[in-house]
Amino acid sequence: MRATHHLIVSVLTLSALVGCSPPESESASLEAEAPPAMETPPKAEEAPPPPTAEPVQKPGAFRIIDNQIVTDTFDVRYDLRDRQLTVALDTDLGDAATLMVSVSRSYWQQGSDEEYAVDYFSARSNIGEWRHPRRITLDHDTWEREIDQRQRLLASGGEPFTVSRIADDIAISFVVPVNQDPPFERFNANLRGDVVTQSGNLRIVRRVVSIPYPVDATGVGQTRYADPLSLTRGVTYQGSREIPLVPEIDPPDPLAALASIRRLNAGEEFTILGVTIHRNTPWYRAQTHLGDGWINSTALLGQEIVVVR
Repeated sequence: MRATHHLIVSVLTLSALVGCSPPESESASLEAEAPPAMETPPKAEEAPPPPTAEPVQKPGAFRIIDNQIVTDTFDVRYDLRDRQLTVALDTDLGDAATLMVSVSRSYWQQGSDEEYAVDYFSARSNIGEWRHPRRITLDHDTWEREIDQRQRLLASGGEPFTVSRIADDIAISFVVPVNQDPPFERFNANLRGDVVTQSGNLRIVRRVVSIPYPVDATGVGQTRYADPLSLTRGVTYQGSREIPLVPEIDPPDPLAALASIRRLNAGEEFTILGVTIHRNTPWYRAQTHLGDGWINSTALLGQEIVVVR
């Protein structure tokens, strides 16, 4: 037994020196199994930073992204009952934005296809004032008087007209114009979004809504005002103020002629018998209830000359 023991120890010693493994059963009983080598995991790629979240828009504030004012909503809400129109604006623009608001009806002049609008209501305001419903009274009498005033004004300037047609609809218009205060840039250059309209360098927001609202327009705009410098032979007129009637255009004795001047009162009729140009000024030979005489066209300036027949 002692010899066998020495033999086993000698074999193990020799094996350790030369690096040989002993028989498997003996190796397992003498040393623990070495742990497997750990692999180094690949270096993880850095994740991209999360996208910048759009800032939460406070009520009434501008929606600004990268120094751009963004607007995608600009809707008109309305309710029409009898002559009462209730209007409000739904938009994501800021309260401070300047706003042009109007409610109008259009008309057309005789002999022209051009459309003209007369306002029932117009105002320069801001968006904050129209977020909540506002009531507008549609006063058609005032609308008719505005047309009449235009007729008078244009006739006195040599552009008389009569109305050929009046629209059956009214138009509600909301416009965000240029020339705004900051944060808008010049010409609203930093304004963008689904509802923005661009024309050249100008950017605006505009919404027009048409609402059926016919009215009885009988006789509206039919008063025929005349150009005082272009009265027509054979037509009868009346003036809104006193009109001097002289016997001669160029009397030999002007002082004596003053005593023979007669005067037509406001509203009295006169019919044009002929027209003469004297010193670049039209003179009208006129028939009146006072008799015939001459009317200097300059005496008609500044008053309303109405066509009677």
